Amino acid sequence: MGNLIEEGWLSGRKRRFAKPLYEFLTRIQGSNPCPSARKFVCMKPELPQASQENFEEKKRRFFVGLGLKYKDYLQFHNESGQTKRDAQFGQESIINKRGETLERNKRWGDVTEHCLVEAAMADIAADLYGLPDNEKQTLIIAALLHDWRKRGEIEEGRGESDPQKIEAIYQKSKEGLWQGGLKNPEEVSRLIESISHISLPGFAELQEDNSIKLKDGLDQSAMIIHYIDEITRGTDIVTLDERLDYLDKVVPERYPYNEQGKSVWGGRTFFEAQREIGHLIEDKLAAKLGLENPKDLPVMLKQKLLEKINKQ
Repeated sequence: MGNLIEEGWLSGRKRRFAKPLYEFLTRIQGSNPCPSARKFVCMKPELPQASQENFEEKKRRFFVGLGLKYKDYLQFHNESGQTKRDAQFGQESIINKRGETLERNKRWGDVTEHCLVEAAMADIAADLYGLPDNEKQTLIIAALLHDWRKRGEIEEGRGESDPQKIEAIYQKSKEGLWQGGLKNPEEVSRLIESISHISLPGFAELQEDNSIKLKDGLDQSAMIIHYIDEITRGTDIVTLDERLDYLDKVVPERYPYNEQGKSVWGGRTFFEAQREIGHLIEDKLAAKLGLENPKDLPVMLKQKLLEKINKQ
């Protein structure tokens, strides 16, 4: 695709302002390699080596192209410090091609990569469910921006269990979108608020028999973005249970307020309720596409993305 400077959007003052974003996009492209970059590990079909190398190049072109298309929105990530080359937090275990478990530094840029994957998935899902163009664009932008201030949220909320203080942290992220010049911040914010366990009361209600039931008349875009986030673990597309099993492992460290869900969801923790409601949403979305087995939905969405990448 060539050096990104040739695209003409990073010149003069704009280039200096967006330098971390430029470096982030070039890392994805591979022209400025970073040893710790996973380069979107979600897409690894079983292919011969030569074909795999060709696919890796297509994958880079696809995500760089997506980043360039929505570069103005990636500036939110840039301004929050998530695209800086040296911005790291903690470590995580990864498994290499030989099956060995290795430790690597986690980068805040990984969060931006995660948002790019969700934006690509939102694009595909919007077409599958026949969303109008304006709703499709809002869905993609919300997916791209849903974690734009994740660094600030985690650093400010680390170890916090007071619901009011946690809400204030999320409110700060919302206000940042409104102040950032979005054309439709209300709709984008509404969709972002449809993600994770904090959105559950908007989707479902606890019944008298202690069961959980989805509300009537749910917004389709809200269900789609909620579900996409539920099946995206980092930059990998997995089943809903795989992603929530992973969250269960980090609950003590990152979500000390998880147990408080028991007083809201009939004895269920927030993550237990999130899993149950997630499956109800999955059932509903799968039925809309005529899928007999709801567990086929993440497989189908991932396959659609692989096909789109292969067309590069």
